[in-house]
Amino acid sequence: MPIIEWNEKYSTGLPEIDHQHQILISLINTLDTFRGSDDKPALEQILDTLVEYTKSHFSNEEIMLKNIKYPGFSEHQKQHLKFISQIEQFKDKFRKNADNLGDDLLDFLSDWLQAHILHDDFAYVDFRKKNSIKS
Repeated sequence: MPIIEWNEKYSTGLPEIDHQHQILISLINTLDTFRGSDDKPALEQILDTLVEYTKSHFSNEEIMLKNIKYPGFSEHQKQHLKFISQIEQFKDKFRKNADNLGDDLLDFLSDWLQAHILHDDFAYVDFRKKNSIKS
């Protein structure tokens, strides 16, 4: 069973953002299939892909937030930067001395993404709705 399953409660109503969130969920679920695995090269590749895709998603999202003049932009961006820093720390720790992927990383990824979408991303969705911003 996947660690996270996409469902409509995560839908922002923004097709591009929703698609990117679905890819992030898929990457986390792929990583979860390697839980307990000692295939370090495969794990490193998936982690690298996850980090790079997350950076790309955050960049796209931040451009959109700037374009709509979202008042919570600075705080939202800080959360993105903090997440990237935390995931990079997990990745470095894994590269240096881990033989397999710990539950703490997968729990962190799952919990953070779900909370971020449902709380932080929905805050800008509400802003868009209140201000009748369509695109």
